[in-house]
Amino acid sequence: MAPIHYRKYVLLGMLILLITLVSYLLKPFIRPVLGSLVLAYICFPLYKWLRKRVHRDWLAAALVSTFLVLLFALPVIVIVNSISSEVTVNYIAIKQVLATGKLMDGTCVDSGIGCKFVAWAENLLQDQQIKFYLTDLLRRTSDYLLAKAGAMVLQIPLIIMNFFIMLFVLYYLLKEGDTISYRLKRLLPLREEQRESIFKRLNSVTFAVMYGQLLVCAIQATIGGLFLWIFGVTSPLLWTLVMFFTALVPFLGTPIVWVPAMLLKFAQGEAFNGFGILIAGIFISVIDNFIRPKIVSSRASIHPIFVLLGVLGGISLFGFFGIIIGPVLLSIFMAFVDIFEEEMQLEAQS
Repeated sequence: MAPIHYRKYVLLGMLILLITLVSYLLKPFIRPVLGSLVLAYICFPLYKWLRKRVHRDWLAAALVSTFLVLLFALPVIVIVNSISSEVTVNYIAIKQVLATGKLMDGTCVDSGIGCKFVAWAENLLQDQQIKFYLTDLLRRTSDYLLAKAGAMVLQIPLIIMNFFIMLFVLYYLLKEGDTISYRLKRLLPLREEQRESIFKRLNSVTFAVMYGQLLVCAIQATIGGLFLWIFGVTSPLLWTLVMFFTALVPFLGTPIVWVPAMLLKFAQGEAFNGFGILIAGIFISVIDNFIRPKIVSSRASIHPIFVLLGVLGGISLFGFFGIIIGPVLLSIFMAFVDIFEEEMQLEAQS
């Protein structure tokens, strides 16, 4: 019996060592790999639907991967082009306002709050010290943005490499997803009902977080687009689409659209519209912190605190896909806590 126990512990030690080495090996690619896991879960129903029609695993997986390339590439091109054009227009408009000290071309004859604000702002702009500080702030901001843009350009090769790693892993996750799922279930040293409980909770939370996030972004974009239309911003449908995709990006969100629109309205002397966009923008920027935990927790049966902390912690640790991975990890942790508690109760009863 002794040699058998000896071999078992040696095997366990080697397994732990190999897991550690593999973790360090895959550390540079952890984000694209985790991203491929999330995308594989999202796209697996589409893959199964295609597989029934094309009758080839590899072809269905290739079609889904190609679809994702187009789904990511086209919105990115549209958004980058729209944002760059908007930033250029706003930069020129703000420089003109600082140079002339005039918020509008004509004379404001109305006695309402809009004209009072314009007159007050133009008086401030006549102060040379204030004009100097504002000009210096604009210069520093533009230099910062240019530096960030330059750094992003240098990161493009790495971004492209990670994207193709994600697609490559995604292809095989789709093609061999059923086998991988079965083997993961068998590897868990738990009873059958406990395995099913963990995978059921994993499925429920992942579904709730993913589609809850999409629903929150759709709500933010719809409300934002409506207010942009009300306050006279051109092409509100285009900006609604842009806000939907930017709302998916952590720490970017809808302000990338409504802040330039607000500044442009103030630069054009439309103070009422500018304030309206500011209030609406703040509202849609903070609303997700309240409705996302509620939507996800009601569908996944987990506490809103875990949803909020999971999203914020996941973003910090895993980037974009941490929105989904964070709450899922917390949910799995709680599932194992429940199993441990159940085992302790059974041990106490026996």
